[in-house]
Amino acid sequence: MKAKFFTSVVVFLASALAAYAQTGSGNIKGTVKDSTGAVIPNAKVEVVQTQTALKHDTTTNSAGFYVFPSVLIGQYKLTVEAPGMQTWNAELTLQAGQTAEVNPEMHRRDSCYRGRARQDRAITPQRAQRG
Repeated sequence: MKAKFFTSVVVFLASALAAYAQTGSGNIKGTVKDSTGAVIPNAKVEVVQTQTALKHDTTTNSAGFYVFPSVLIGQYKLTVEAPGMQTWNAELTLQAGQTAEVNPEMHRRDSCYRGRARQDRAITPQRAQRG
């Protein structure tokens, strides 16, 4: 009887640890620049977790830097907007403990940039790095 109880406790604890390992958070950060490499202050940066539609937004500082600390893991859509610039979009998958560095390069609305007005891209594992 004691062995059965002990086995039940071990199975319960193992299940709890497995469930805990599947939850977690990570960080998304980066610097927004234009096509010349100049930083873009006061750009609006928004991330939306696609599974839950949970939205976070922030504004870049004077150095063009933004950060979303301790956001839940999962798939995200990232959007950056700044006056006079084309909207920048990307998608990424954030893993537990990961710091994804996403550095958008924005283009002027009136430029002859050979992209679409909405620049859509997926962030590959090489561009999203673990911290």
